[in-house]
Amino acid sequence: MKKVSKLGLSAGLLTALIYLGGAASTFVAVGLIVFTLVYEEDEEIKAAAKKAAVLVAILMLVSVGSNTLLDFLQDSIRTFQEDYYDNGFYKFLGFFNGLIQTGVNGAFFVLALIQLLGGSQPKAAQPQVGYNQMPQQNYAQAPQQNYQAPQMQAATQPRVCPNCGNQVPDGVAFCTNCGTKI
Repeated sequence: MKKVSKLGLSAGLLTALIYLGGAASTFVAVGLIVFTLVYEEDEEIKAAAKKAAVLVAILMLVSVGSNTLLDFLQDSIRTFQEDYYDNGFYKFLGFFNGLIQTGVNGAFFVLALIQLLGGSQPKAAQPQVGYNQMPQQNYAQAPQQNYQAPQMQAATQPRVCPNCGNQVPDGVAFCTNCGTKI
């Protein structure tokens, strides 16, 4: 049975909701994360929220950091140039800022979609083999293989020219000494 959060959502659905909240508003994403970490008792759901919190934080840092830098550059242009709006670089900075913000929101939607499609389900625990342990296998049951050594071909007599008796290499049509056709 799937574990359900106090909001009535599975861990995957709650994580997707956090990502969609990040696209809509920082406060929505942070509110869902804080609620989950404070009020949820299930560790699986808390772990999903922590993973989402890390990705939300990274995307928010990219968004806020780029926004701050690009706004600073635009403010610098406005300070030193009266007709700043006609400046091509000013327009480019505004476009680039919008492009980054769109990319961040797109990343939130992609993360939510991946989560909804089940791309981040917990994996079954795999037994780990330590450096001083051998994997447990029954080597006595290994299938027997019949190995046969490659057969050696019998040595053939060298080819000899019928006219002069000179040895002729294989694949040659004429004697290299007298020119007779072999």
